[in-house]
Amino acid sequence: MGYRHIDEAWIYDNEEEVGKALKEVFAEGRIKREDVFITTNLWNCFHRPNLVRKGCQESLDKLGLDYVDLFLMHFPVSFVPGVKEALKEN
Repeated sequence: MGYRHIDEAWIYDNEEEVGKALKEVFAEGRIKREDVFITTNLWNCFHRPNLVRKGCQESLDKLGLDYVDLFLMHFPVSFVPGVKEALKEN
């Protein structure tokens, strides 16, 4: 279809699956990394300055990428770090 923009976010909880798909199409030579514009978002529990890099790196690792083309703040409301994990436990 020619779609060349991927919009991801840590909170979507599907970055690993998207990363696998990207790795496959890149390896097959169907498209190159530089031909896809990939955006991901800083989720609200990573707003503290000391957590921004961690949030970005987690997304990069799950996506299997060295870089994203755009890194956005998902929306400007901070959450307590670890809330997602705490909710899964309950």
